[in-house]
Amino acid sequence: MNDRNIVFETYDQVEATILQSILESNDIAVFLYKESLSQLYGFFSPSMGRISLGVHAEQMEKAEEIIECFMKEPAPGSHDEEAQE
Repeated sequence: MNDRNIVFETYDQVEATILQSILESNDIAVFLYKESLSQLYGFFSPSMGRISLGVHAEQMEKAEEIIECFMKEPAPGSHDEEAQE
């Protein structure tokens, strides 16, 4: 895959899109790799395909740090968020 490295994998299109946006807002170029039968059959099912986010090798460490911070944040409205207040 040349100098591109996978930094995150998910089956959730929304999660992939959010992470892509966060990384790109931090000047990290993101490459999406989709393994999805939903594109072939024309409907969406999270269980039908994995989405991988790739970045250039020189941006991998920064991307991993950003993703780690994102994954630690509680989801809005979750019980974890309420407990921290």
